[in-house]
Amino acid sequence: MELGETELKIIAEYVKNHIPQWLKEADIIPKDYSSNTLLVERVVRVEEMRHDMIARFEQIDRKFEMLLHQMDKMFEQVDKRFEQVDKRFEQVDKRFEQVDKRFEQVDKRFEDLRHDMNSRFNMMYKLMASGFALLAFLITLFQYI
Repeated sequence: MELGETELKIIAEYVKNHIPQWLKEADIIPKDYSSNTLLVERVVRVEEMRHDMIARFEQIDRKFEMLLHQMDKMFEQVDKRFEQVDKRFEQVDKRFEQVDKRFEQVDKRFEDLRHDMNSRFNMMYKLMASGFALLAFLITLFQYI
């Protein structure tokens, strides 16, 4: 069913005449509003408030963008600091590698010294053992002579 131009005009006039009553019944506007001009003023104020709210939301969006940008900068600085700390740890690791090499050298020296000392003590032990054996032999020999 198609509506003609005259039916649409009748419906528009009906809605225009009854809209203030419907808004009062729905408690959208106070009951004491009687004229359409007050309703238009209220609609204009609501529209202005809507524009103000949109402007405020845009400001809030800009502030959030600024905060995000600042936070990104801060995180970049923190990343740079971590990179510096990583470099320092790498330097410390290199120093520890050098210290480890020195300890290995000292450990090798002590191992060589222990080996030398063992060989000297073995030689002294053998000399002392042969000296005691010789002494025992001489004592035994002098007892029979």
